[in-house]
Amino acid sequence: MGDVSILPWQGRVLADHVSPIIASPAGLGAGKTRLLIEWVLHRGWVNSPIPSMLVEPTFGMVTDVLLPQFEEIFDQRKIRYRWVGPQGGGRKSSTITVMPGYGVPDYDILLRSADDPRRLDGKNIGCAGVDEAGQCKPGTIDRVRRRTRHPHAKIRQLFLTGTPENLGEYYEWCEGKPQPGTALIRADTTENIFLPDDYVTTTLSHLDEEDREQYMRGRFITKGSRAYRAFDRGQHNRPCEGVGGGRVEVGADFNVGKMSWVLAMMRGPNECHVFDEVIGWDTTTEEQAERLTERLQERIAAESGGRVPHVVDVRRRTTIHVDPSAKNRSVRASESDVQSLRRMGFEVKCNPEPIPVKDRVATVNARLRNGHLYIDGARCTLLTKALEQQGRDSNGDPVKDAAPKRDMSAETDALGYLLFGHPSWRATVPVGNSVRPGSYV
Repeated sequence: MGDVSILPWQGRVLADHVSPIIASPAGLGAGKTRLLIEWVLHRGWVNSPIPSMLVEPTFGMVTDVLLPQFEEIFDQRKIRYRWVGPQGGGRKSSTITVMPGYGVPDYDILLRSADDPRRLDGKNIGCAGVDEAGQCKPGTIDRVRRRTRHPHAKIRQLFLTGTPENLGEYYEWCEGKPQPGTALIRADTTENIFLPDDYVTTTLSHLDEEDREQYMRGRFITKGSRAYRAFDRGQHNRPCEGVGGGRVEVGADFNVGKMSWVLAMMRGPNECHVFDEVIGWDTTTEEQAERLTERLQERIAAESGGRVPHVVDVRRRTTIHVDPSAKNRSVRASESDVQSLRRMGFEVKCNPEPIPVKDRVATVNARLRNGHLYIDGARCTLLTKALEQQGRDSNGDPVKDAAPKRDMSAETDALGYLLFGHPSWRATVPVGNSVRPGSYV
């Protein structure tokens, strides 16, 4: 199969031909996807012509993550192959036929997604690997495991890898209730000597110690503490003046029962000063926008000697950052929230894809730790309370309450949209695995 440069942890995985299950929770950039491909090529070669299978959480990850790396390896090693794209009938699947030559029979690698785990049932295979197993739908791992039963396979093995996102099914297979014979081989980001020199020191600098254990050292973390542990009222609460000049940046959460918007200004090259919050109960987007306009008019007039700016001027200098779900048609209106706000004269920016919760939380905590985020505690009482008291569930996500009056998530969600939406305030790199920031539209 040609010369391969591998890391020590990757070598331990490849050398284990005996364990029926290998579980490798891995940090970001540890080299898990590359290993998955090296592993399936080797196992397929040993078991040929018996097929193997690789599974990604979505078929988009099959085409965007797996196929480019397969093609790179095949081109480097001059391996002949044939790729058959998605099958008919709407099934999201494809197959790579590897033609190694040298008297070794051709063998297939089935590329599948976990969009619908029921579709993973099928003929017997020798080995199967699941990438980003923590993101796959419940039942995926068990269905894949049941397929690794070909009676003539020399190696029958299931390989699970991915970032330890939560304490769900992936955790149970790795550490919670592992199957007999499971080999746990953990991968640390710092082991990957092929990463850029500044990847850990700069790119992942926004992670706190608890997140480093999870996203760098590949450890499952039981999280039940504060979601925004970096917030300190004495350090981060301060009066924010000077709204009369400059652009106003607004983070908007559109919950029907409780609509929460936070208002901010930029100070210096990258400091965010949140100077007010606008909370609406059982309101519409248009009503909330009118309330925002009036609040800004009052604030600017108070700082400029009583001169009230025109509505058009206020809205022209205001940018509202929203979550992508706001592009959907509103239950209360005949147009989307984004269209409504733009029609009223506001600039609206919306990430093209939903922003992962962990990315928003990491961004807020990073700004707090770096001293680049300040909140006017006298005016932002609900936001201050949420940053100080909002807890985390066992998966590390901020706790939400079904009752709007008790729920603290709306204010922090709005702050997260604001920070993630502004290029100067967003954390260096998101910690989620499925979404990356794109061009704002």
